[in-house]
Amino acid sequence: MKDKVTKDRHLLRQLIENIDDNIFFKDLEHNFILINEANARWFGFDDPADAVGKNDFDLFDAEFAQKAYDDEENVMASGKAMKGEVEATIHNGQLAWGSVTKVPIRDDTGAICGIMGIGRDITALKQREAELEEAHDQMAQDLRVAASLQKAFLPNRYPTMGDDAGSSKIQFHHYYAACDQLGGDFCSIHQLSDTKAGLLICDVMGHGVRSALVTASIKAIASELSRAPLTAADFLSKMNRRLHALLLDGDTLIFATACYGIIDVASGQLQLAVAGHPTPVHLHSEEACAEFVGVPEEARGPALALLPEYTYTDFDVPFKTGDSLILYTDGVVEAINADGLEYGANRLLNALSGNESCVLQGSIRSVVESLQQFCGHERWEDDVCLLGFKLSESA
Repeated sequence: MKDKVTKDRHLLRQLIENIDDNIFFKDLEHNFILINEANARWFGFDDPADAVGKNDFDLFDAEFAQKAYDDEENVMASGKAMKGEVEATIHNGQLAWGSVTKVPIRDDTGAICGIMGIGRDITALKQREAELEEAHDQMAQDLRVAASLQKAFLPNRYPTMGDDAGSSKIQFHHYYAACDQLGGDFCSIHQLSDTKAGLLICDVMGHGVRSALVTASIKAIASELSRAPLTAADFLSKMNRRLHALLLDGDTLIFATACYGIIDVASGQLQLAVAGHPTPVHLHSEEACAEFVGVPEEARGPALALLPEYTYTDFDVPFKTGDSLILYTDGVVEAINADGLEYGANRLLNALSGNESCVLQGSIRSVVESLQQFCGHERWEDDVCLLGFKLSESA
């Protein structure tokens, strides 16, 4: 039995002397009675025996020493260990951090006769945490700036297309909400002539920085293409080729769905082209109904950037004074509530039904409120964007 105790003590001593953590033992008066080699090096002693008889007030600043004293008094009074306490102090003139565990020492009768503890220098870890936190804060700030810039890409004023009396012949309105700080939905309105306006809505695959950068590219391309007299089909065909060349990135697949329409307020002619995008809703003022636009099969083109040589087909939609068109991204119809149910196309039509004679803003607001009520919250798992126009009675 004696040999076993001696062997155990020998093994324990080897562990104490070879471990990199600081190990120490103190008496009831908080004086060191034993420290290991690692702790001696940390204190700057040549010999661990140099620490014997000293206490924290001899080795640390008064504030740190008092806190250590109070902690140890509490451990000895309660008999409960203090585990993994993170402490800051000044070591060699520099701020240092340590993770310290202290437990009571008991004699053969079970009475507490001191403190033993182990401390680990975590200064490098805390410095790395501070660096990561600073980087995170900088990234968060950059994302906030990027989100602000992305919102600036959206229409901030609508084209004014009036008659001889100065009355507007058309109303425009849009709504946008990103599920993250940066989204992949985008919409724009461009005045093409005195009587024509082009409306684009698109949904880039995914979310975040990559999708936001693609929307920035789409904005730039759309602004350039809107300067030329293009049909809706030509617009998407050229956009498709430009995006494919831009997004070609090895095995990474990036694409965007889109719908582009050209409305002539003088003739009431509406021309649409679709690239894998949800079907727009036509609000008929005379019939007082809302229905999905009938898209011919040959006009159902693929998403942008998938087939670079694809030529899109446009089609005309009969449009009357007082009618409205609502474009939207799939974040609307694919929104999921707490029960796992999808908002769906029927709820979209129901939200718009009865709004045919309302101002356009009211129609879009009705969809947003219906969506919020269905989901039970104002944030969704996907971006939500709606864009529309209404021919005024003066048209």
